[in-house]
Amino acid sequence: MVKPNARLLQVSLIFFLYIALIVENIFYKELVFAVVRNREKEKNKENGIIL
Repeated sequence: MVKPNARLLQVSLIFFLYIALIVENIFYKELVFAVVRNREKEKNKENGIIL
C-alpha cells in the first residue's frame, strides 16, 4: 500500500516542479523583456526621441 502512494507522490512532485519551472521561465522572459523595453525608453529619452 505504501509503494504506489510514494510513486504517486514522486510523480506529482516532478510534475509540480516541471510546471513551476515553465511558469518561472515565462515570468523571467517577461521580466527581462520589460527591463530591456524600459532601458530602450530611457535611451530614447536621453536622445530626445519620444515613443
